[in-house]
Amino acid sequence: MVIEKTMNKLLKFIVGYLSFLYSDYEAVISSTKIDKEHSSYNGVIYLKINDLIIKISLDRDQLFIDFKSTLHKKTDYFSHDLVWALITSKIKDELFNKEDVVFLHRYMDKILELFAENNYLNTEKKLKKLRKKRMKKIDECNFEVSPFNNINTFI
Repeated sequence: MVIEKTMNKLLKFIVGYLSFLYSDYEAVISSTKIDKEHSSYNGVIYLKINDLIIKISLDRDQLFIDFKSTLHKKTDYFSHDLVWALITSKIKDELFNKEDVVFLHRYMDKILELFAENNYLNTEKKLKKLRKKRMKKIDECNFEVSPFNNINTFI
């Protein structure tokens, strides 16, 4: 029962907020996964658009969206806040919220462009640099967990 609730929450989020990925970009679900090892039953849905994998995950009711290229075997996932920083030159909280849905809607073409074959190596380099900068900042600060990216604020 808990497993079904986890996937239902993810699917409701996708249908309610990311349906444009299907209608405008022909996204397909490439795989799903439930981590049954933890009592919280973390869930993941992977969407594929061209050379881009979008990982939508739920971990203890906290929502995360990450991006990865399919072009290179050893590529990393990059969190939405790093992609946000790359596109807007603004640093934001790592937590996913409704403002990020608007961002995805507005900048999906740009995200696909960044992860396209002719741009990816440069994009990866910049994203790794931003990640390193973020890690340095995290080491210097103490952050509190915010309830604002809880999946229940979306559904």
